[in-house]
Amino acid sequence: MISFVVGFVAQTDLTEAYAHLVGTRPGSSRRGVARAVYRQLFATVASKGCPQVMAIMVPINRASMAFHQHTGFRPGEQNTIDPDGLKLVKDYSALAEHRELLGKGLGDGPRIGCGPATRAMKN
Repeated sequence: MISFVVGFVAQTDLTEAYAHLVGTRPGSSRRGVARAVYRQLFATVASKGCPQVMAIMVPINRASMAFHQHTGFRPGEQNTIDPDGLKLVKDYSALAEHRELLGKGLGDGPRIGCGPATRAMKN
């Protein structure tokens, strides 16, 4: 296996999908394989009516964040803190476990911030 992506449609909002985990075999970077598996995920979730895909990043993984932003994912704005120029959702995973929440719109549907996870961040 060279690359994989594990994704799912949110159970609480069938219009929102998540890319849970993506990986590429060492030495296979910059060959388009991660983009190819993401294209398949985008096509699959779009066919199920999901107008966006969300990805939750740990801030230490700068290479992954750069890849996702290059792929068209953009950071959300709700309830963010800004250490080192990053827009992190404060306490996303647990107390002091901040994450960057990125979203990518697929087509003409709703964009970042339409699902319950992002609505909950406003509270």
